[in-house]
Amino acid sequence: RARRLVPISENLRAWLKPFRLPSGQVVPYRGVANVHARIAARAGVEWKKNALRHSFVSYRLAQTSDPARTALEAGHDQTILFKHYRELVLPEMAARWFAIMPPLEMQRGLVGIGRNAKDRYGKSCLPKSHAAAA
Repeated sequence: RARRLVPISENLRAWLKPFRLPSGQVVPYRGVANVHARIAARAGVEWKKNALRHSFVSYRLAQTSDPARTALEAGHDQTILFKHYRELVLPEMAARWFAIMPPLEMQRGLVGIGRNAKDRYGKSCLPKSHAAAA
């Protein structure tokens, strides 16, 4: 709920690039957590609330070794950071996490993952603003 300025790593940039628009938000709707939960349920995977956020904080702390910086980026105070995220991830694991890249076809713009995706009723999975731009 608070504004956070999070650095965009090279791999994050690669994952977001296929969804970019000339301006505005990448995801201009609320309820992203519900989308994650539905996708996980369809895949038969247990999904924990805020799993990606918690993972980011754990891996980012291991990557930077800078609790003050990581706490600021995450919107936590350092007490919470130390209580829940410290020493869960090794720096080598963080390096691998921040190196996960999308498939080459997606990076090269050959596959617009999500742009042509349809839900089970044949409707576009994208918000109208994205579908019009796609």
